[in-house]
Amino acid sequence: MPLVRHAVGPLLVGAAAWCAAGRITVISADAASERLAVFAPWWVFAVAVAVASAVPAWRRRPVLAAPALLSTLPWWPAPLGAALLVWTGPAAWVPIGIALALAAAEDGAAARASRALTAIPPRRAAVLAAAMTLVASAATAWSLAPRLPGGDEPHYLVITQSLLADGDLQIENNHRQRDYAAYFGGTIAPDYIERGKNLEIYSIHAPGVSALVLPAFAVAGYRGAQATVVLLAAAGAALVWLLAWRASGRDSGAAWFAWAAVALVPTALIQNVTIFPDGPGAVAAAAGAWLIVRLHEAGDRPSPATIAVVSAALAALPWLHTRFALLAGGLGVAIMATLLRQRADRDFPRRLVAFAAVPTLSALAWFAFFQIVYGTPDPRAPYGQDKSSSIWYVPGGLMGLLFDQQFGLITHAPVLLAASTAVFARGSMRTAVRWLVGVVAVYLMVVCVYWMWWAGVPAPPARFAAAALPLLAAPLAIAWRHAGEGARAIWLTLLAVSAVLTTAVLGVDRGVLAWNPRDAEARWLEWLSPVVNLPRAWPSFFWALDPNRLATEWPFVAHVAVWLSVFVVFGWMLIARSGAVTPQSRRLRVALWLVVGVTVAATVGWRVSGGSSLDPARSQWAMVRAASAGAAIRAIRPGSIRQVTNLSGLLAIPTEEPGRTDAPPPWLDVADVPAGDYAVEIEVARPSRGEVAVRAGSPLAPLRQWSLQPLTRQSFTLSLPAPIERLQLAPDPALAGVAATVIVRPIVIAGSR
Repeated sequence: MPLVRHAVGPLLVGAAAWCAAGRITVISADAASERLAVFAPWWVFAVAVAVASAVPAWRRRPVLAAPALLSTLPWWPAPLGAALLVWTGPAAWVPIGIALALAAAEDGAAARASRALTAIPPRRAAVLAAAMTLVASAATAWSLAPRLPGGDEPHYLVITQSLLADGDLQIENNHRQRDYAAYFGGTIAPDYIERGKNLEIYSIHAPGVSALVLPAFAVAGYRGAQATVVLLAAAGAALVWLLAWRASGRDSGAAWFAWAAVALVPTALIQNVTIFPDGPGAVAAAAGAWLIVRLHEAGDRPSPATIAVVSAALAALPWLHTRFALLAGGLGVAIMATLLRQRADRDFPRRLVAFAAVPTLSALAWFAFFQIVYGTPDPRAPYGQDKSSSIWYVPGGLMGLLFDQQFGLITHAPVLLAASTAVFARGSMRTAVRWLVGVVAVYLMVVCVYWMWWAGVPAPPARFAAAALPLLAAPLAIAWRHAGEGARAIWLTLLAVSAVLTTAVLGVDRGVLAWNPRDAEARWLEWLSPVVNLPRAWPSFFWALDPNRLATEWPFVAHVAVWLSVFVVFGWMLIARSGAVTPQSRRLRVALWLVVGVTVAATVGWRVSGGSSLDPARSQWAMVRAASAGAAIRAIRPGSIRQVTNLSGLLAIPTEEPGRTDAPPPWLDVADVPAGDYAVEIEVARPSRGEVAVRAGSPLAPLRQWSLQPLTRQSFTLSLPAPIERLQLAPDPALAGVAATVIVRPIVIAGSR
C-alpha cells in the first residue's frame, strides 16, 4: 500500500501534463460537452510521471498534486460546463504549476530561498535587487527587440538628434531629413499640436528624457539610449528595496516582497527598456519616496546634501513630462510638511534650504521655457485648444486604469492590491504611507481627467501608472510586515500570479501580448485559453462604451465589483474563517481559492457582460490543421471516447468573436487554412443583396466572388487545392453595415485519416 500511495501524486501530475500537452476543442460553440481531441504521445505521460516521481512532496502527500486534476477535467467523457474548459491550452499548465508550488513549499525550497535572501546584509541586498532588475530588464529588452523602437520612442529620439545636430528643439528639419532612419524604418511626421511663437515646430513631448539619453545615444545610437534607461531602472530598484526595508522597520523579507511586487511587473519592465519618460520618472519618484520614509524614521536624519540630491531628482520630473509636475508637487508637499514638523531640529534651516533651492530654480526655468517657446507660462500650451479633458472622466477612467483587462495595472499585477491594506496600519510610518498613497491616488486621478490618456492605441498595460509604482513600495512592505499567515499566503499567491503574467505578456512570441488596441480583447486572455471566451469573462472598459454617454462606463464598474466580490467572498470562506490550521492546509486553501475563484468569476463574468462563454474558432482551426497533418482525432462525448475518421459534418467552426473596432471587420479572417473542401454558411441579421469577396494568400488576393441574395441564410462550397496562409471573406459596401455570422464546416481535409 505505501508503494501505491507514493505513486498516486506522480500519476496525477503525469496525467495532467499528458492532457495539457494534447489539443482539445468543442465540436460546436453551442455546447461544451461534445469535444474533439488529439491526445499527446504516451511517452509524454511516462516522462511526466518519471519527473514527478522525483518530487518527494508529491510522493509523501498526494493531495498536493490534486490541483493538477483540473487540467484533466476537459478530457473526461462527462457533461461539462464552459467554465471547466478554462483550463485548456496554455492555461492547462496553470493547475500543474500550482501543484508544483505546493510541493516546493512542502519540501521547504521556498523557505530556504527566503532565508537565504533575508540573510543578506541590507546594502548588498539592495545591490542584488538592482542586479536582478538589470537582468530582468535585459531579458525584456531582448524579448521586445523586434517591436522596438515603437510608439512615441522615435519622437523622443528626434528631439535628441535635434539637440545633437542643431543645438535646439526645433524638429521640423530633422523629420524632413529623416534623421530617424537609422533606428526606425517607417515615416513619422512631427508630433505637435501648437507651433511655437516663432512659428517653428516644437515636439509636444517634453525634452527631459531626450536630453537624458543624449550622451549614450551619441555614442551607440538607440541601444545606447536604451542602456541609459535600463541602468537608471536598476538604480531605482535599489532605492525601492531600501525604502521598503526602512518603511517596514528594517524587515528584509518585507523589502524583498515589495521590490518584487513593484519591479518585476509588466508595467515597470516595459518602461525600463523603452525611451519614454516613465522609467526615469519612476527613479526620481523612488528617490522622493525614500526621502519621505527616511524623514519619518526615528533618529538618523538625512543630511542636507542628501536632501539636496533628492530635491534635484524631483525638480527634474516636470522636464520629463508635464503630468509629472503633479508627482513632484505631491512628493514635495509631503517632504516639506515633514520637514516643518521637525523644525525644532538644529539643522532645520539648512535642510529646508537644501530641499527648496533647486526645485525653486527649476520651476522658474520650467515656466520660463513655455513663456519663451509659446509666449505663455502655461504648461498646457503645447496642447493648444485641446478640450478632451473632464473631471467626469475620472471615475470610469480610474477603474479602467486599475482593472481593465487590456490596460489595467491590477489586472497585470494583482499583488499590488496588498498596498491597499497598509493604509489602515498603525505605527511610525502611518503618516508616511498615507502621504505616499495620497500622492499616487491624486496623480492617477489627474491622469484620468484626460479622455483615454491611460489607454493608448496600441499601448502596454498602465504606462501612465509606471512612474508612481515606487511610491507603493512602502505600503507593500508594511502590508507584508503586519500581515497574518493567511494574508501572507494570499500575497505570495498573487505575487506568483503576477510573475506568471509578466512572463507570458513579455515572453510569448517576443512580446506580442504586451501591446493592445482598445478593442476589449486582451491578447494575453485570447492566448491563455483558446476554447472559452475569456475576454468576455474578464472586465473590460470598452465592451459597452459609448464615448458620448458616460453612463455606458457603469457596466464595466459593475463587472469589476462582481469580480472582486467573488474573490473576497471565497477568500473569507476558505481562508479568513479557517482559524488555526496547519501551514500545509492553509496553502491548499489558498490554491483552492485561486482556481475556484477564477472559475466562478469567469462564469459570473459571462453573465454580466452578456457574451458567449465559448469562442472556440482558433482551437477548432488548430484541430483541422492537426487532421490535415494526419493526427488521430477522437470525439469525447458523455460516456464515450471514440476515434473519428472524418470531420465531415462533425465540426462547426463559427466566426471568432471580434473585439470593438471603429471599422467593421471582415466577416471571416483565418490564417493557415489546410487544403480541402469546406461548406461555408453565411447568416445575416438583415437580408440584403450584395457581393462577398473571397480573398486568399499573403498578401491577400481575390480568389472568387459570392453573390448574396436577400435571404437570411445561404451556403457555399469552397475548395482549396493547396494550403493557404490566410483566408478572408469581405463584404462589399452594400453589405458593410450588415452583421453576419459565418460557420465553416470541413467536408474533406487533405491528409486526414
